[in-house]
Amino acid sequence: MPYFVFTLSGAAKPQHIETFDAFKDAMRFCRQQRAEIPQGEPREVKMVFAGDITAARRLLGVKRKPSPLEEWEA
Repeated sequence: MPYFVFTLSGAAKPQHIETFDAFKDAMRFCRQQRAEIPQGEPREVKMVFAGDITAARRLLGVKRKPSPLEEWEA
């Protein structure tokens, strides 16, 4: 399954930027894109692992419950 990279800005629809077959390449690209975002600009770069672009867009909209705080993290 491929890795899809999206940019999200405010309430706008997620924009697909690039697709990668390897995690390393996708992560490197995401880091590069995040470094280029000007300070204070409300934009995010997210990577999603999914079977196709439709599933990736759906996964971006899923809100996950935060993991419980561990005793040693407090």
